[in-house]
Amino acid sequence: MLGVFLAWITWYPARCLEVAAEQWFFRVIMAVVALGFIGFPLQHGDWAAVGLEFAVLVVLLSLIFLSRLPGLIFLLPVAWFLHGLWDLAYLMQLLPLDKPDWVVQLCVPYDWLVALYIFGRLPTWSRSLIVNA
Repeated sequence: MLGVFLAWITWYPARCLEVAAEQWFFRVIMAVVALGFIGFPLQHGDWAAVGLEFAVLVVLLSLIFLSRLPGLIFLLPVAWFLHGLWDLAYLMQLLPLDKPDWVVQLCVPYDWLVALYIFGRLPTWSRSLIVNA
């Protein structure tokens, strides 16, 4: 339930922002969330896991960066969805990573609900680009 609540308090105020600011808001949060996950293996000195998390961070940051390009804004919710998928893989013990279960249980619904919100906003964001062009 906490992941659902956090998703709501993330996207509810974001709607008050201008379209470009709303997009940047979600890019920054995704980058911070992904960067934060490197802290768990660092805390345990698990350098192999740090490498895995860093590789995922590079992929997510690449998607975030590419989402800035015309016609590629859909990559932003894809990044959110993939981060939730990464957490789910951990939760299902498909990955040899040491993260607290509560974090992952919170993050999967959070990431996927934010991804759904952003997917829902894509038509509005696209119309805004046409109007502002």
